[in-house]
Amino acid sequence: MCLSFRNVRSKCLMVLSLVSLMATSSLRQERQMPGVWVTLSPEKPLRLQITVRSGSEKSETILKSRLPWSWRYGMVLVAVKPNGDCLEMELPIEDPPGEKITVVPGAALTGEVDLSRIIANFSQVTKQSDVHVFWAYQSPEELHIAHWFGGWVLIPRQK
Repeated sequence: MCLSFRNVRSKCLMVLSLVSLMATSSLRQERQMPGVWVTLSPEKPLRLQITVRSGSEKSETILKSRLPWSWRYGMVLVAVKPNGDCLEMELPIEDPPGEKITVVPGAALTGEVDLSRIIANFSQVTKQSDVHVFWAYQSPEELHIAHWFGGWVLIPRQK
């Protein structure tokens, strides 16, 4: 059996999708635990809704730029078509916000990322096919949660 690059890429994408789906399903039941959750907001324009819950036992001060929604480079995002082709991403020159915020123990902070500002030609692409968005977030040490979180969100084809 000969495996082409396209077949291997498709199989890898499918396996990553299934693993992410299983991880996301089990995490939904544990929303009260410290960690990071990313879902697709049901309202338009399409956005990722991100919740970060602190695991610290005391109030901590962090730079606002360390939150995944605070600026374009707050988290790593990769958008892929079902055939494995990567979508072009917007990469603006941008400075992170310098302000600080205080996070109380167990606090859940929620924000959104507008995908149309990050994925080039987003509305056009989502009218043609589903889009897989893979994400990774490096959390601040002060929150006392895992150093890295990651996952996958399916954006269904829009009509």
